[in-house]
Amino acid sequence: AGKQFIYSGGWNNNVQLHEKNTLLLAEELTDIFDKHNSRDVRIRDVSIDKNDNLWIASQKGLCIIDNKRRKWFPEGGFQLKDIADVNWINDSTAALLSAKGFHLMTIQKTPPYAWEKQFTELIKPSCIIFFSEKEYLAGTGTGLIYHNNDENIWLKPDDGLLSETIIDIHY
Repeated sequence: AGKQFIYSGGWNNNVQLHEKNTLLLAEELTDIFDKHNSRDVRIRDVSIDKNDNLWIASQKGLCIIDNKRRKWFPEGGFQLKDIADVNWINDSTAALLSAKGFHLMTIQKTPPYAWEKQFTELIKPSCIIFFSEKEYLAGTGTGLIYHNNDENIWLKPDDGLLSETIIDIHY
């Protein structure tokens, strides 16, 4: 096993890699969304697939940086869209959450073919846990949505949540 890293992103359009055992900065990927002439882009999520590619979700869309540090931007509905979360379902499919809905993206040998599953537009989406296309949880700035068999159930503080603002979900 090679070195393991901790990946972090923030408001500065950069992602930092720190060595797991020492926390020393090992690498910084800068100006990730420079293609969009964007500064101060908020990096919302960093995820790694089975091929050690970095998937970077941001206010300006989705960027994938391969293990040779080449970056590319998936075509379609993933450009210039605020992507809140990337959640790996299996070795080849990721669930993505944006203000316009829930997306499934499958990795192929060519840039990913994506298909979108649309559900209620969300205000301030933040995170998703995917169980199946019929069942998932999505956190937002206005509560938690539980989707089960084509029914959306909104949970809010009146239902026992501490806050309407859901930052992350772990199951």
